[in-house]
Amino acid sequence: MMASPLRTGAIYGLFAFMLGFVLGTVRVLAIAPALGAEGAVLVELPLMLAACWWWSGRIARPPHMARRGDGVLLGLVGLAVLLAGECAVGVLLMGMTPSAWLDEFSRAPAALGLAAQVIAMAMPAIRWQRG
Repeated sequence: MMASPLRTGAIYGLFAFMLGFVLGTVRVLAIAPALGAEGAVLVELPLMLAACWWWSGRIARPPHMARRGDGVLLGLVGLAVLLAGECAVGVLLMGMTPSAWLDEFSRAPAALGLAAQVIAMAMPAIRWQRG
């Protein structure tokens, strides 16, 4: 039975969110004081992208994906889950309003992070393989 790209995308987005939460905590508490916000993001991003590249290779094949187009849907769902989780952290844990969270994307560290998130969520479609 073929797994749903919606379900797999939600799991992929949750994986990226949980890993990003852990790495983001290390970035903010340990790396940013020494390197600044942008430098810390530049240290974190290769780790996140490498982990997502690895994970996307595991899901970019049957039963998770039958066609490359499933990867597009999977990535869009994953991105939605990932951004919803990040917004929730901003609002619930950091006391931000949703608009303040969105405003962060006008700053380099968050813009770099968003670009990496889009790349990571495109990886299943990029890595698609037939069974």
